[in-house]
Amino acid sequence: MEPFVITASECDCNSAHSSRVSKDGYALSDELSNETMFLTQVKYIFEGEEDHIDDNTMQEINTDIVNVVIVELDETLEIKNVELISDEYQLLGFSNDADNDLNLTILSEFPADVSPGTRDLGKLVTRYQHQNKHLKHMLQEL
Repeated sequence: MEPFVITASECDCNSAHSSRVSKDGYALSDELSNETMFLTQVKYIFEGEEDHIDDNTMQEINTDIVNVVIVELDETLEIKNVELISDEYQLLGFSNDADNDLNLTILSEFPADVSPGTRDLGKLVTRYQHQNKHLKHMLQEL
C-alpha cells in the first residue's frame, strides 16, 4: 500500500485551519500556509501489529495525543469508515477523491474567550455570524 495523505479542512472559517501531512509524517507545503496548521508528532498504530508497540512507545503516545483519526479499511484497502476522536473538532464528513487522498471536513469548537467589554462591537458581530453559520451547517448535516 502506498502512503496516503490526510487533509483536514475546517468547514466555514471560525478560525482557518487546514492540515496536510503525508503518511510518513512529513508536512506538505501549501500556498495557503499562513492559514494552515500542520499535524505534528504523528503516530501510526495498525491493528494486529502489537509487536511494534512496547511499553516505552505507549507512554509516549498516550501523553501527546491531541486528535485521533481512525481509518477503517476493507481487505482491498478501500476506505470504509473514518472516525475522529477529539476535544476540539467534530468530523462532519469525509471523502476519498483520489487513490491516496483522504479529505476530512471538520468543525472546530467555538472559542469561549468572549469578553464584550474588551472587544470591538464589529468583531463580536462577525464572530457571532461565523458561529451562526457553523450552527446552521451542523443542523443541515444532522
